[in-house]
Amino acid sequence: MPPPRKYLTPESKRNSVREKSKRYYEQNKHWIRLRRKAAYDARALQMTSADNDPAIVNVNHITRVGRTNALEIRTRTKHGRRQAQPSPSSNNVPPPPPVPLTDSFPKLSAEAKALQDEFNSFIRGMSMHKYIEWLLKAYFKSNS
Repeated sequence: MPPPRKYLTPESKRNSVREKSKRYYEQNKHWIRLRRKAAYDARALQMTSADNDPAIVNVNHITRVGRTNALEIRTRTKHGRRQAQPSPSSNNVPPPPPVPLTDSFPKLSAEAKALQDEFNSFIRGMSMHKYIEWLLKAYFKSNS
């Protein structure tokens, strides 16, 4: 007779694996962070030393010939990353002053101002709260 199943559903198995990985991370958090930091620093150092890398690199790919089992090595050129050359610091040119914002729609602005003045004269100095109460009363009177 086989032993009973440990996980009855795929969901319970996923939950168990998730809990196990959480426990492992909590126990080894310090070492994981150190490992990740070392890997990040190594990658950052490699990126900064990219000046020594050539701009074009030959890359070899092994591919199958047609539909046979024969293999072939193909070489292609791959363009590497080129770092931009920093501009000399002696030619520090200040950036141009920001362009002042202009109203690109003066006609619409004038129409909006006219509508706002018309609305203010319509409510005749009422507060917004009183105006909304008046609107609601008028709405419910017309629907009744």
